[in-house]
Amino acid sequence: CIAPEVLHMSRFARLYKLYPDEECSTRAELCLYNSRVAEALNCGPLARMWKTVSSLLYSSGLEELTEIDPSKPTNAFQFVVFRTVKSLLLERAEAGDVQTNVALCEVLQVVDSSGEETRIPGLSVKLVREWYLYYIDLLHQMCLFSAAAFLIKNCNDPAIGALSQQSTT
Repeated sequence: CIAPEVLHMSRFARLYKLYPDEECSTRAELCLYNSRVAEALNCGPLARMWKTVSSLLYSSGLEELTEIDPSKPTNAFQFVVFRTVKSLLLERAEAGDVQTNVALCEVLQVVDSSGEETRIPGLSVKLVREWYLYYIDLLHQMCLFSAAAFLIKNCNDPAIGALSQQSTT
């Protein structure tokens, strides 16, 4: 018995959307799109997780985590969004699902552009980088080089983006 998130790793790597585009212009729409991908692959718990994050973003009035100071929420949903996302990330990490963690981190841009910290209080940037490195290694092991290169190229974290230059020198 193989967990569906492992069984469908290559499909998720190919089908998930991590960045806004013409079809999904907001982070909440990205989450709903990824929910539909998970539903199509019969991964109900992951689909519900993506729907929950979408609802939190929509209900909080946020497009991105960068829009508010987590210590000064302006409504109840903003108060819970950071704690809920942190809890989801740690829960998925405990389950060994680094793919979902990396996808969620990219959709929500959890690592700030300086790469010095995360936008979620109490979530270590070192831990988040471990998820990225492990996931990129898994993609390489599964010969999903294009998916790994795309992630490295588009990642908000400069330390992960530097992997592209390391592999070409």
